[in-house]
Amino acid sequence: MSEFLNITFPDEMIRSFLTDKKHELRIPYCMTPYVKAGKTFIVRESCAFDESGQLVYTADGKPVPEGIEQWNSPADMPKEAARITLVYESGRIEHLQDITVEGLLEEGLELSVPPICQDKPFTEEQTRKLNQMTEVQRNEYFNTLARHRYMGWCVYNDDLYAKYRRIWNAFAKENIPGAVWHKNPNVTVMKVSVAM
Repeated sequence: MSEFLNITFPDEMIRSFLTDKKHELRIPYCMTPYVKAGKTFIVRESCAFDESGQLVYTADGKPVPEGIEQWNSPADMPKEAARITLVYESGRIEHLQDITVEGLLEEGLELSVPPICQDKPFTEEQTRKLNQMTEVQRNEYFNTLARHRYMGWCVYNDDLYAKYRRIWNAFAKENIPGAVWHKNPNVTVMKVSVAM
């Protein structure tokens, strides 16, 4: 039997579940000490009924339909309105900040490849910055770029971590305000599959 996961997810996390990009879920350990593999959870979302009686969800990112003055809180969502069921497959405990790039990808984030790594010509801004560098800085920059291209990981990992830190803090604010990123709480890393 499925039960509600008493957690409020940011819309960005909901969208990752809906597009099958999110396969891991980090939850503060204090919220999940006794969860066993095979457990299913229904995800709560902000939703409302439009004038025609159709359910609409904030995570869909569509304009607010006429007649809706306020979205319902995820806590008020009826079970029948649930469209995402998570199946808990396995888990482990780790500190939040121990997340790897692979973990970020499993959380539904996407790597961004900077323009300089896409074999495109430099923009005027990039050229200006390169011209302001010393010869040693320029050589170090191009050597690093060449190594990154060779190794296949020319990505902005720092941007990826910053994005996850922002998503996590929004998540923590709604669920456990003390579990913010900079406090590096213990989390349960839940490997999940989505059954909709």
